[in-house]
Amino acid sequence: MNRVEIHAEKLRERFKIGDVLKPEECFPGGALEKGSALDSEEHAWYQGVQSRARASEILSLEEALTIYSALGEVWTPENGGWAPHVDLALKVSITQVVSEFATAEKKETPRQDYLNFEEMLDDGWEVD
Repeated sequence: MNRVEIHAEKLRERFKIGDVLKPEECFPGGALEKGSALDSEEHAWYQGVQSRARASEILSLEEALTIYSALGEVWTPENGGWAPHVDLALKVSITQVVSEFATAEKKETPRQDYLNFEEMLDDGWEVD
């Protein structure tokens, strides 16, 4: 079970059925997509966070590889830090995972409390 992909799919469904405002309605002209671009430092930081989460066994190998492949092997100004196949829902999901893990790391949250995806999905981790 790849929780990152599951969350991204739930976002895709919600965008499709109009359960939440569609990104283009909230951010005309692709502003959200453009805003999701990472600079080289952010790209390296995302990969580092993903690596630490995997090493801590917070993420499964499949989840870590999803993040790794979505970020692409190398950052360039042209790719904005993301592989070409990555849609907005996956970018949002990965950004949330990285943010949650980094916040938990800073707070020295007990390992078993990191990235409880089920709680995040129930407690506002979704796009509202």
